[in-house]
Amino acid sequence: MSIIPSKEGLLMVNNKIKLFLSMSIALAIIFSLTYICMDNYYSKEPNIATQNAVKEKEGLDDKTKIILFAGDKKEQEYSLADLKSKLNITENLTESELIKLLEKQGYVLDVNANNEFMFKKDATKTLEANKYYIGDKDGYLAIYKTDKDGNLKIENSADVYSDFKTVDSLGQIDKEKIRNFEFMYNSKEEAEEGLSEFLS
Repeated sequence: MSIIPSKEGLLMVNNKIKLFLSMSIALAIIFSLTYICMDNYYSKEPNIATQNAVKEKEGLDDKTKIILFAGDKKEQEYSLADLKSKLNITENLTESELIKLLEKQGYVLDVNANNEFMFKKDATKTLEANKYYIGDKDGYLAIYKTDKDGNLKIENSADVYSDFKTVDSLGQIDKEKIRNFEFMYNSKEEAEEGLSEFLS
């Protein structure tokens, strides 16, 4: 007794074979396209690194924006050309040279994007140890003392002059100097005398 496959059975086997072949071809095409795309992507990456290395050697564009902050307040905004002119620099600056230059002035790089550099002044890095400073505490004038490591602290609550003028009521130059701890004194008495000029 021989079993003869029916037409429907043969048709179903043929459809399964066609489906298997179609799926295999589709997977091969997807794999090939993925391979080609990834190969192109990774072959371009060294070019980006090369461009950055060339840019670092050539220096930054003079139109590059440099924005300096003291805390959250913008102090100054320069083009690189203006900053170089102010600092009497004639040659081109690279990114790393710019960062080192501004670090010497107490600024650290905060953001670098779209040909724009934002630096924040870290006032605590430039303070001398065991000195008194006039500063800003919650918008009011205050006398701070630095410890042996140059860390700021307020010795007692009476050193915050919250019953007097706010820092914002002072002139722009004085506000910036106070927020950057630029008024330094050897003794608390000297600091109180210096502070009295702002309170009158």
